[in-house]
Amino acid sequence: MDYKGNYFNDDEDESTVMPPSKAGKIIKKILKILIYSISALIFIVLFWSIFRSRDIALYSTKYFSDATNSLEQKTYYEIIPTGDNSSMSYKGRVQLGNIYYVPESGEMEIGVKMNLADTEYKDPARLVFVLKDTHGTEYEITAFNEGSTSKYCFARVCFGNLNIDIEQNYYYKKVEAFYRGAELDYSVDEQNAGLIYKLYIYEKDDDGNLVLLDDLIDKDYQRGESDIDDSGLKVYDNKTIVQTED
Repeated sequence: MDYKGNYFNDDEDESTVMPPSKAGKIIKKILKILIYSISALIFIVLFWSIFRSRDIALYSTKYFSDATNSLEQKTYYEIIPTGDNSSMSYKGRVQLGNIYYVPESGEMEIGVKMNLADTEYKDPARLVFVLKDTHGTEYEITAFNEGSTSKYCFARVCFGNLNIDIEQNYYYKKVEAFYRGAELDYSVDEQNAGLIYKLYIYEKDDDGNLVLLDDLIDKDYQRGESDIDDSGLKVYDNKTIVQTED
């Protein structure tokens, strides 16, 4: 209604509204397709990143050798690594995990996860694993399995002829003392690490020579290892966390 009291013509108003142009409809459709396509691409990239970073089943599977597998009675002690080799650090390229020791057979199996994407070592088959203790004793490989994803390569390396006295382990004794309600003499165990077992990774060159891959380990993440060679990854000593598998 105007100031004179006349009503507006609704039909006339509707006729003055311009219908959307064909070009506008096309632009809206293109924008919608672009938004859906970008969203789908982001989802695919995230999914692929998660998929290629996953740990394969081999990394946590117990293989061992026939010497262990044939035993009717055996105890699996899980060894939980700490320090520089317990996780894949920003610069580090090697991680140890799912480590088990069976005292009845004297075998220890180590899970190794390696990120070799930014190194010159592209062929995991050329890698050689050596377990040594602080006396320089090397332990033979009794079983070996490997696998890979597009980002990581994995290995399960089993070593034999070990003789680790689990009862001398600080954490084992601490748990035993807790269940017995006894006091634990901390002063003795914390100062005595016993034998230190370290894993060394070599590459076999074209001439068959072994080259120590000490650059796979990020030296900035080494902790308290100044008294021994830090080119290997510590696997076990008497202060390493151990637990009986449930």
